[in-house]
Amino acid sequence: MKIRLSKDEVYEIKLPDEIDIIEFQGLVEKFNFLMKNFQRFNISDNINDNEIVLTKEITNQKKSHDKAKWNFIKNNRDKFVEMFNIYYNKSNEEFEKFLRDNNLNFGRKDMSCGAMIRFKEFHKLIPVEVGLIKFPNKHEQIKDLRIIEKGVNKNE
Repeated sequence: MKIRLSKDEVYEIKLPDEIDIIEFQGLVEKFNFLMKNFQRFNISDNINDNEIVLTKEITNQKKSHDKAKWNFIKNNRDKFVEMFNIYYNKSNEEFEKFLRDNNLNFGRKDMSCGAMIRFKEFHKLIPVEVGLIKFPNKHEQIKDLRIIEKGVNKNE
């Protein structure tokens, strides 16, 4: 039996005419393993007697990561500070507008991810630059950390 993965790649399985029960169990385990590996492919409708042909788009598909948003933040400290200022002090709509205007595909949940924490350290961002006494964490909420007037917190 042959399985064609691409134009140049064929996976061939040779089966004897007769096997005992132990060999059969090994063969079933091998088919289960192959099924898990080939399950992500779309098997086309062109199934011949002894061949399964996988579609070209699936076999040549590669995953890519969007590094543009990270490079933009790394190279533009002013925009990074502006983004955090809007995130902490403005409405969600204004934050979404800033992201659209700068062609960034972040969500609000991405603002507290590990990469953003590293970028805060990279840019040496201090909380006062974005209108905060200190950055929020799971024990201290943003509403208690905003600077209101002349360096005075509203709760003090």
